[in-house]
Amino acid sequence: MQFSFRRFSHLLRLQFVTNRKIYLLGILAIAGILLCVMLYNVFMSEKGFTYDQQQMYFAIGLILTSVVFVSFVFRQYGGKSQRTQSILLPVSNLEVLAVAMLQSCILFPLVFTGIFLCCSWLANQADVHMMEHFNLYYSLDDKDLPGFFAAHFLVLSIALLCAVWFRRYTFVKTAALICLIFVGIGVLNNVFSRMIVGNAQPADFSSVEILKRKDQQMVKTFMLTGDSPFSSLHFDGKTVEGLRMQYSYVVRLPVSQSIPFLVFFALTPFFFLFLTWLKLQEQEL
Repeated sequence: MQFSFRRFSHLLRLQFVTNRKIYLLGILAIAGILLCVMLYNVFMSEKGFTYDQQQMYFAIGLILTSVVFVSFVFRQYGGKSQRTQSILLPVSNLEVLAVAMLQSCILFPLVFTGIFLCCSWLANQADVHMMEHFNLYYSLDDKDLPGFFAAHFLVLSIALLCAVWFRRYTFVKTAALICLIFVGIGVLNNVFSRMIVGNAQPADFSSVEILKRKDQQMVKTFMLTGDSPFSSLHFDGKTVEGLRMQYSYVVRLPVSQSIPFLVFFALTPFFFLFLTWLKLQEQEL
């Protein structure tokens, strides 16, 4: 596991020199697509380019474009001749992985964020001055942004492993695998939550203000309507007649009990990165 900053910098420079045209075209393509989608919302939406839409486009756009970018990071291992040339480079596999991580986990998100903020600012200016929609400008002021970047890092670690694992149709296979993993986690978590919780009974029927509606229908049970893995459960009230109430509440784990799950979540991306390094080792065989 030899690592040299000199070889690392030379390999990083080689990547930029070799792929500068692809990177430039990618930047222009991302900027063009984002600006077109944003302007479409400005002129076609009744409320214009809202704050929630800006937040959604940033999250979805960053994840999708990152997966596309990562799927091309190890494309030199796709063909036998290219793989031979890559193996002959005087760099270690750790340095190859470090360059891929720097490009995909740091540089590309920074570039995408800059492109997004510029396009979003232009769209907001058109929204205000041309359509007279006074929406807030999303300037990455979301309090849940650290959690999103943690999930984004997890997705990138899986995508890096897929990029070196799959040699053909990398993006399609990577996207399918990531979707299967997250959908599978969500489905299994939902099944286990419903098996454990079942129907929760109200703790106190004496609180008329909370447990009754204007028509005097009393809550009988609470049904589980949503859950987050190792985080929270969402319940909605259910009346004696089986009708859904407007009253709902959220159950969360105490901070002390959630720490082991947070540590496990934080270490999972590094596990996938370790598997990626092992897969890079196999390229020499």
